[in-house]
Amino acid sequence: MGPGGDRLMPPINRRNAARPDLLLPDQLGQGYQHWQEPIGDYGIFNGQFDLAPGSGAPAGWPEGWEVARFTGGAVERITGGYAGNWCMRGGQPGQGGGGQVWTVRYFPIQENGHYYMSAAWRGNTANARAAFGLLCYDAAKAYLGATVVHVFTPGTSWVKREIHVGPTTDSDNPALFANTRYVRPLFELQDDLTLTNTYTFLDDCEFSQLKATQSAKLYLAQDFTTDAAQAFTDETAYVVWANSTLTITLLEPGYIWYSYFWITECDAARASASRWQVFVDGVVDISTIRCCSPGAAYEMPMCISGRSSTVLPIGAHTVDLRCQPVNAADTVDGTNLQGQAWYARGL
Repeated sequence: MGPGGDRLMPPINRRNAARPDLLLPDQLGQGYQHWQEPIGDYGIFNGQFDLAPGSGAPAGWPEGWEVARFTGGAVERITGGYAGNWCMRGGQPGQGGGGQVWTVRYFPIQENGHYYMSAAWRGNTANARAAFGLLCYDAAKAYLGATVVHVFTPGTSWVKREIHVGPTTDSDNPALFANTRYVRPLFELQDDLTLTNTYTFLDDCEFSQLKATQSAKLYLAQDFTTDAAQAFTDETAYVVWANSTLTITLLEPGYIWYSYFWITECDAARASASRWQVFVDGVVDISTIRCCSPGAAYEMPMCISGRSSTVLPIGAHTVDLRCQPVNAADTVDGTNLQGQAWYARGL
């Protein structure tokens, strides 16, 4: 009985595989509640395999999961988990692998988004192998194929592996299939088919949107280097260093951070002064850096690192390095240029 004498209703677990939002009607009619995942942030329902039997496949399988066994392999829910009491085990006594498990739920994604995927693993031997990836689907949920995110040998003690899933150039995963709009996280238990009497254990599975923080370095531009000398002779204007331009696209308002390193010298036997500036979107971004370049055959290292002076809007932006000799008839050389740029979200 409740404090006021009313009888508390027992919890009722409901699962509609066709409704991936995992909403549960409140038994007292007060509104809605949901399972242990935030609706917008994703998460894997029953990622610790504590709920069973349920509507998974085959019958009696842990709630929210499906399974495919390799030939002769076994995949089963057992005790001894990493989080909670339960976990999954896959393998076989004969030579070969165990099988795969994947979520019943389809997770809506967009190809330029960033996502977090993780799981806890261990093996019964040091050679037991694990893998996880994504089953990819188009907008109509037609199957496109599977992409493997990570393959490794976890060892015999529980370890947690965390993976960044996103655009190929700045994540840990291979490219997603073109037109991917939904994914289902896939986990492979003991996938080395040459091993015998080997099992892999899986628990605490997660998949969620990756959130940027103020200091997160996102979309690191590809570093570049050029050994070709660039000569600067115009003492009345700043001239762009050829190949120094970096283009970076912001998906949200933020600051662009940049860093340039190079070597400078003067063509003449005497020393020559020079000015250096970084421009963002064609506008000078930092105070002038002044340098007294040594004479010919003498090199001096230079470096500029900084952050854009303002928060920049969503879209493409450019960063470049420019030089201006101080005196007429002076020629300042630059070589071995290296640069990179990234952005951090604005507050």
